[in-house]
Amino acid sequence: MKLFGIVLTALSLIFSIPPYAAQAAGSILPVTVETVGRPVQVFDVTQGKVVAALPNTPEIQQEARQWINAIKGFAAQIKGEPKDGLVLRIELAEPALLPPEISREPASEVFVIIHADPRRPAQLLLFTKKGQPLLVDTQAELTPFLRKHDLLKYLKKSPSST
Repeated sequence: MKLFGIVLTALSLIFSIPPYAAQAAGSILPVTVETVGRPVQVFDVTQGKVVAALPNTPEIQQEARQWINAIKGFAAQIKGEPKDGLVLRIELAEPALLPPEISREPASEVFVIIHADPRRPAQLLLFTKKGQPLLVDTQAELTPFLRKHDLLKYLKKSPSST
């Protein structure tokens, strides 16, 4: 479990961008886009940096809830930090109820771990309102979301996805 703590610490450091950066990302958005909370951050594991910030819209909030509703169960294995793929950080405007076998506490933030190998299912690192981390597998199909937001290009650059 010590390794899991290291992964959580790394993820929290990776995604802690200064407030001015989040404001700058939001300032290039059209005025007509309704947003909730901080922008969705897209971290490319291979590049080791945030490569995009998406407006945290009600539509993205709805998709995040669908991914949560597609939870299969706890992740079978924790293999340390991802070596490739993408990690999306989504702050939920309203806490999302989780399946009771996962937690009775709602989730307030979700990190979506998308592996470069399409055979590996996506995982969700959820944080409850009390800050408890939960790593789960999801059956959600993320390709339409990735295509819509032009994020597939980051997965195709990964050496392990060829």
